Amino acid sequence: MSKKRSTGEWRQIIEEWKGSGLSQKDFAAQRGLNLQSFRWWMWNLGGSGTSGGTTRMKPLSASSSTDALQFLPVGCPPETG
Repeated sequence: MSKKRSTGEWRQIIEEWKGSGLSQKDFAAQRGLNLQSFRWWMWNLGGSGTSGGTTRMKPLSASSSTDALQFLPVGCPPETG
């Protein structure tokens, strides 16, 4: 069973990786970290590494300061025939 780390511990791990000069894969292997967990925490905490060059939006949490989602109206131009 893997160790449960706090958000602060993951922040420290990510900072150590940034200064290590190692790839994410090599750093995780040396530290005994699950690579997917390491990458998820990096994304979740706004770290600089994204896998595959893909940008993902961080989901809103229940404790978000936003009270409700707001949607913009979308319309389609009328058909011309």
